[in-house]
Amino acid sequence: MSCGRRCRAALRRVHRRVSRAQLDRGAAAVEFALVLPVLVILVFGVVGLGILLSQKLALSNAAQAAARFGVVRPIGGPAPTCAQIEAVARDALTGQLAIAAPAATAGCSTNPPCDAPSPGAFSDLTVTVSYDVTLSIPLVLNNSFTLTSAATYRCEYKP
Repeated sequence: MSCGRRCRAALRRVHRRVSRAQLDRGAAAVEFALVLPVLVILVFGVVGLGILLSQKLALSNAAQAAARFGVVRPIGGPAPTCAQIEAVARDALTGQLAIAAPAATAGCSTNPPCDAPSPGAFSDLTVTVSYDVTLSIPLVLNNSFTLTSAATYRCEYKP
């Protein structure tokens, strides 16, 4: 049962392969530790940007819904007031996951008022909806700002 040189050489080759694999595993762990923080920041940034775009879209939809409500007068009824239009904008934001509806502010302006008698010209109604945003993206210095969306529609009725 003398293996001799061939057995020892084979054992050395196996030992070298095992030690190289262990070194490679250690290098992979170090590389992963270096890349992981960058990947985490990137993922949080993408998620934060998605939330921000969702908030902007919700504000835009609320402004458009309120402006549309404000320019279409019911048959024989009075024109909607600014308070009613702002309430429609806030109601459009309820149920949104990305926005707390009570924290949003809405405003409307028209010149001349939609129900004012104006010979030959229609007036435009502008609804503006604002929301204070605080980003949850790491390493962003100024992470608080106001998101605003506005919609302008032409009044579709004359008194």
